[in-house]
Amino acid sequence: MGQKGFSLVELLIVIAIMIVLTSIATLQFSSMVRKREIEKQTRMLYTDLSEVRQKALYEKTPRMVRLTGSEFTVYPGTSTAAAPVIRRTLSYPVVLSNGDAAIDIRFDTFGISDNSTLFICVDPASSSVAPLNSLRVTATGVDLAQRKEGTCSDANISLK
Repeated sequence: MGQKGFSLVELLIVIAIMIVLTSIATLQFSSMVRKREIEKQTRMLYTDLSEVRQKALYEKTPRMVRLTGSEFTVYPGTSTAAAPVIRRTLSYPVVLSNGDAAIDIRFDTFGISDNSTLFICVDPASSSVAPLNSLRVTATGVDLAQRKEGTCSDANISLK
């Protein structure tokens, strides 16, 4: 007499294979979500810094940005005594290439920053490298960049 259906061993093997494949897919998905969130925060910082620079230029009023490891704050003038216009808590920590814990970036009425070239790296401890995870702030602009590996310095960052 012929048997129809699957044996218990065959069924258990198929279930085990499905569990392994599902766990691999979950790990890959988590990594992908983390990369996208890091890129989202980098783009948000880029947009905000560019907007502050443009407002300083077009409205002919100086602006200041204070950036710490976990917070981004925009002030309407060059003093931090005034109430901030924008205050954002960052989901992922940022590190500055100059090694400081915090920095003030001032934009004059021409939209020019008084800082030398500065790199801002989002979540530098992450082992997963997002396509956009860094910014370069120069006296005359803000650029998106990617830090491949290592510290937050010019040698490890390529502009996008």
